[in-house]
Amino acid sequence: MGKGEKLKNGRKAKKQEEKRRHTRAEVIWPVKMDIKGKIIDGETSNIASEGISIICHTPLPIDEVVYMSLEPHDQQAIEFYGKVVWSDVYGIDEKDQAHGVGICFIQIARKDRKRYNDLVDLLMGS
Repeated sequence: MGKGEKLKNGRKAKKQEEKRRHTRAEVIWPVKMDIKGKIIDGETSNIASEGISIICHTPLPIDEVVYMSLEPHDQQAIEFYGKVVWSDVYGIDEKDQAHGVGICFIQIARKDRKRYNDLVDLLMGS
């Protein structure tokens, strides 16, 4: 994207270039996270080959390892361990906040990895 080009929503693109290494697909799927026995519900905002971006109502600390169950629509859940690599607060209104969280995969079973990669490829049109 060149300097001064507009995004889909009409805003001008930021001068700083995208730092992501992997192309992402925007998709909303339910996700459950188990952190030391506490279950946190959330949903994906986008996915990539090496991780996912999640929106939830509970802040997650950077470097926290979480057990996750990703629930693609009409499919069996994909389970894995991930590590929180970034965490931001998104204000929705004065009383409610959502937290954006970036998770990278650290352990995923071979069969779940294949199913996940197949879904990412399908969403990316590969």
